[in-house]
Amino acid sequence: MRIQAPIAALGALLLSGAMALANPMDVFIGNTLLVGASPDAQMSVYPNADGTYTGTLPDGSAIGGNWTVEGATVCFIRTSPNAQAPICNDMADAAVGDTWTASGLDGAELTLTLVQGR
Repeated sequence: MRIQAPIAALGALLLSGAMALANPMDVFIGNTLLVGASPDAQMSVYPNADGTYTGTLPDGSAIGGNWTVEGATVCFIRTSPNAQAPICNDMADAAVGDTWTASGLDGAELTLTLVQGR
């Protein structure tokens, strides 16, 4: 399903310089991660310090779940509205303002941008 692809890529997005932080997700906390195949089909993801995330799909519907980090791997587990199996990937080095690409579950190239604030 196309909506799942951005969540899958989310894990692929997030390490290297970030590993120097106490929590490699620190750069993402309090900021917005835009994920999508095109600017008109982006979802917004909001990682929280407590290991949860919320988000908005391109159609405006809300999603939520949990994230975990083990070493250089981040996993996102969607719990609402429909629970999904964990999606785990290596983290990518990112700073606010950076844009990079990753592959979604279906192999489509997704663009990710880390935007300051919510």
